Amino acid sequence: MQKFNFLKELTELFSCQNANLNDNRFAFLAATGKCELAIRDEIAYQFQCKYLDRQKQSGFPPRDFIVAREWGKRYDLAILKKPTGQAEYIPECVVEFKAVATADKIQNYISKIYKDYKKLVDDYKISDAKKYVVLVVMLPNKKFDDDDPVIKVVRKYFRGINRQFQGNKKPKIQKCFKDWKNFLNEKQIKTPGMNGMKKIVINAGMYTDVKIKLALFIAGPLIKP
Repeated sequence: MQKFNFLKELTELFSCQNANLNDNRFAFLAATGKCELAIRDEIAYQFQCKYLDRQKQSGFPPRDFIVAREWGKRYDLAILKKPTGQAEYIPECVVEFKAVATADKIQNYISKIYKDYKKLVDDYKISDAKKYVVLVVMLPNKKFDDDDPVIKVVRKYFRGINRQFQGNKKPKIQKCFKDWKNFLNEKQIKTPGMNGMKKIVINAGMYTDVKIKLALFIAGPLIKP
């Protein structure tokens, strides 16, 4: 039975972004609301497309793996396999996502990440699956223009986003990633050493005239303490 390497698959998916991943939609979704489900859905769709049975033309037939959203105890993403000789699919990999609109608020989400961590590692039904948590962090290259009529209409997160740029500061990926690792250590969220903490940066495009990157901070496979 083929193994599913979540970190490898995710890295390959976003390392060579195709046109569909560069059409500014992630920038729009990240700037105007929480984007963890949009990212989750893109990942789920791309993974399932990769593992389709190309010999069958009708429907959406999986070959090696089924990719499920809101699976089981409403886990965000699950990669399921059917072992040889068994009738039912079992989880190979289970992932929970969170998103934060401003990098200076990462610490506020660590308790939520810890809750997901406990949910994953304490669930005996997925004890054999590899488990991950992913935090999506929005990183604009500059402030949004308060006088822009678009921003005036859709401004739920813009005040907080712009606050990061006070005093000529700018959210930096390396600083955010360092904070992420420190917070995981403080909460004793266990992974296989530092190799269990990874970042993937997506060029999300532009919203109005602001360029946006999304940093995916990943922890896993998670280990039960």
